[in-house]
Amino acid sequence: MYAGIDIHKRIFRAVVLDPDSGELSESRFEPSRERLGDWAIEWQGKLAAVAIEATTGWRWVARELQARGFEVHLVDPGRASALRGRRRQPKTDRLDARWLALLLARQLLSECEAWLPPAEIQRLRDRTRLRKALAGERTGWAQRLHALLAHEGWPCSRGRLLTREGRRWVAALALDPHVRARVDVIVAVIAALEEQLELVATELRPRRPALPGAGDALRSRADPRLPPSRRDRRRPPLPATTAAGARQRP
Repeated sequence: MYAGIDIHKRIFRAVVLDPDSGELSESRFEPSRERLGDWAIEWQGKLAAVAIEATTGWRWVARELQARGFEVHLVDPGRASALRGRRRQPKTDRLDARWLALLLARQLLSECEAWLPPAEIQRLRDRTRLRKALAGERTGWAQRLHALLAHEGWPCSRGRLLTREGRRWVAALALDPHVRARVDVIVAVIAALEEQLELVATELRPRRPALPGAGDALRSRADPRLPPSRRDRRRPPLPATTAAGARQRP
């Protein structure tokens, strides 16, 4: 027998199909681990496979079912709908769950199956997406700081604001108290984001065995394969400040 579960935020609709008799067993329950567990206990050991759509919430459903020994298949909603063709009846959760079970029974899953990554790959993708989101947030706050300083008459390269030299330059600027308060908050947010970025990057960084003496050799000289312009590239300096923190104007 095969089962299809239509996942929604408020209700789950499950249909079990017996391909030999064509009998359908339908049930609906609230989207919780307890109710899903009750359904799984009822059909444990009786189903050949379970199909669910790759919609919001599929991950925890697949994880719970796999932990109970079910073979779970992920279905692409768009391709599954295209296989069904033109509908003669209005779209309902019950019909969607029936179609998922029919896809398994008719061996049409290869036409619309989505990749269900292993748990380790899912965790790696989550960390990579988190790193990308943190980097985007850091860039956004750097842009806010860049715009604020430009409004106050302290233009500079936006990329330099993310460096230690740029932080020291910002700290030495002579700003009005209310502007300094805003700048300090933005700098603190950027520092916190960078701390979390470093933690995530450390987890994602591949751990390679160190070669004896390789670190000393790399520190002793630059890579000779790179041209001098790339080995010793310098960014334009930040605007100078006086000892009192005021900018030196020509």
